[in-house]
Amino acid sequence: MYGYEVFHEELMDTLIKAVRSGKSPHSYIFEGESGMGKNAAAELLAAAVCCEEKNSPCTGCKSCIMAKAGTHPDIKHVVPEKDKKTIGVDVMRDTNSDALLKPFYSQKKVYIINGDILTQEAQNAFLKTLEEPPLYAVFIIVASDITKLLPTVVSRCALIHFPGVSRDRMKKHLEDTYPGLSSSFPFYISYAGGNPGRLDALLNSSEFSVIRDECYKAVSG
Repeated sequence: MYGYEVFHEELMDTLIKAVRSGKSPHSYIFEGESGMGKNAAAELLAAAVCCEEKNSPCTGCKSCIMAKAGTHPDIKHVVPEKDKKTIGVDVMRDTNSDALLKPFYSQKKVYIINGDILTQEAQNAFLKTLEEPPLYAVFIIVASDITKLLPTVVSRCALIHFPGVSRDRMKKHLEDTYPGLSSSFPFYISYAGGNPGRLDALLNSSEFSVIRDECYKAVSG
């Protein structure tokens, strides 16, 4: 979809239409189990927000090209400090300060934040910015476990749920990515349970391939 591998096209189409209409919220939570493509969806939405054309994302303007390459100065991934596993209060204070600065290139700035590693102190430090954001700032919190987020954070964001992916969409992903395994598609789709990330992990696991072959032998024997 627009050059991004997302698995919830209808959902993203709705969000992108809201961006085009100028009626999109300033903060989102993309929530769903790990492996649903939420980060790619966040990057696609960020590209749409920053696009120079009305029919965003156009994929051809300089903003869209930079967004796809991961070099857009106004699309920022909030990450932990070096040698840290969580996003702490200092990082979020820096994010708050950065959000006060006007965009460098586009009309908007977008911050993509890993909500699963946000400390409670960092979330509390972020609350005022969520309550009174600059008009040009957009925040996308990506979370596989929403219970790690404070209710006060959740209440200030548009909650977007990414459900399990349909069998047809999983099959399309397999056909596009692993065309040589067509005979095993039903097995993998059933085992992955609607989770594309789990599907990819299975197909790239030599250990799982051995288990699969042993199961086939047991059944056929």
